[in-house]
Amino acid sequence: MLKKRSLLLMLGILLILAFGMFYVFKNGIYTSFSGDVQRIEAIEAQSILEQKQPIILDARTLEEFQTSHLEGAIYYTEDILEKIPKDQPLLIYCTLGVRSNRAAKVASDKGFKEVYDMKDGILGWANGSFPLMNQDGLSTDTVHTYNKSVSSMLKKGTAVY
Repeated sequence: MLKKRSLLLMLGILLILAFGMFYVFKNGIYTSFSGDVQRIEAIEAQSILEQKQPIILDARTLEEFQTSHLEGAIYYTEDILEKIPKDQPLLIYCTLGVRSNRAAKVASDKGFKEVYDMKDGILGWANGSFPLMNQDGLSTDTVHTYNKSVSSMLKKGTAVY
């Protein structure tokens, strides 16, 4: 009887942990308990770009940004937020949604009211066959995937790391 209770208790704890991990994954590690940032997928980002014309911020390294980025994207630095009106919608992305989630939290904390964090990042964008630009403003299918292990998540395009 004691074994059965222990097993049920461990199962309950595992279910709670699994739910917690799913919740954090869905809502972002930095914004899980902040309702001010909207985490969206690439397909939703495309729609927001057409409807709201947000400022697009790329929260990756300069090398990653120069390899490829969304058309019209600006390389993110924290001081860039001081130059943007707080009522301007922001769309922030990185490779997979962790660095962009942190940047989105910073933007939200600085008073931006409409912040979108692309949770599947540039990988989701590329996998959705949406256009990318290189540092010369030319179309490219090359994506800096941060590292080799992440490159396996890129289904469409050429991975570099």
